[in-house]
Amino acid sequence: MTPKARPAEHRDLPAITNIYAHAVIHGTASYEYDPPSLAEMTARYEALTSADFHYLVAAFEE
Repeated sequence: MTPKARPAEHRDLPAITNIYAHAVIHGTASYEYDPPSLAEMTARYEALTSADFHYLVAAFEE
């Protein structure tokens, strides 16, 4: 099975938050010291999508 890129949905935000938290804690690609909460990630999602920016996820087709 190969993942496909698709527009993110609100239901994706908990998984996105968890994946990003791991990257903040264990990686070097983020300048954040503390992982953002689900509320913060939701606010970021809303800000980007309301400004017509694309917010994509890679997901396996169901």
